[in-house]
Amino acid sequence: MKINKELADTIVRLRYGCEKDKSINLKNVRKHFHHRQMTRTTEEIVDSLRILYKDADFYQKLTGRQIQNFLKERLSLFRSLDFDGQKISKYIRFSKQGGYWLKNRKYCYAYWFRFLQIAAIEKKRKVDWSKYKGWGGKAEILKKEYPKCNFDDWFKERGVKLFAVKKPTDKALFEPTKRPQLDAVQYSYEVYCKVLDNPKMTNEEVFKQLDKKYPHLKIQRDIREVDSVVGASIPIYKHYANTILNNVCKGIFPGSDLNKNRRK
Repeated sequence: MKINKELADTIVRLRYGCEKDKSINLKNVRKHFHHRQMTRTTEEIVDSLRILYKDADFYQKLTGRQIQNFLKERLSLFRSLDFDGQKISKYIRFSKQGGYWLKNRKYCYAYWFRFLQIAAIEKKRKVDWSKYKGWGGKAEILKKEYPKCNFDDWFKERGVKLFAVKKPTDKALFEPTKRPQLDAVQYSYEVYCKVLDNPKMTNEEVFKQLDKKYPHLKIQRDIREVDSVVGASIPIYKHYANTILNNVCKGIFPGSDLNKNRRK
């Protein structure tokens, strides 16, 4: 059953709840609506079409699967999925080769691994390894001695099973807490590593080295701009790294955002 231009435009308007706005069509819908702004599932679109065109056999025979395939082909796989009001991370990624979804960017999982590696080598911390079934245990996490890391090889072997899902609304075996501030997580990790490798390094020295090495990181500008002393923000990131490490020991990553740590 072929979907013509008129029907195509009607489908996208129903999908995003703007059926009365004739200016919205298949060609420009991406400019006006994010995929998460859908208001009707494919089955609900079918029901709406059958009500609007109750005397036309064509619309009575149309199925949700046909509409889903049409949206997938003409818009995108993401826009063909029915989220039913569930919140979907903007960072979710689909692997065409593997046919699976990752709920976060790969480097989010990389920093979970790296923080776990540090937690595993620090004598003052105790990792609850029962929270990490399928990760390979301490020996696997420390396969390469810090600061080296075998995350890429580890992820190829275990990442899909631990973090991937068949549908973006499914729950993975392991998921970071919602919307982790990855720049803050990365910067906190780098700060902690500097101090771990050289405990005598001053906050000013840490700041200058990292500011030169990672100028692209969008760390909290409100913190940096109010600093009357160079490196005054470093203790905030040290504290945040400690918070993440404590959470990682319990199987949680990262657990809270930078602003909550700043207020403490």
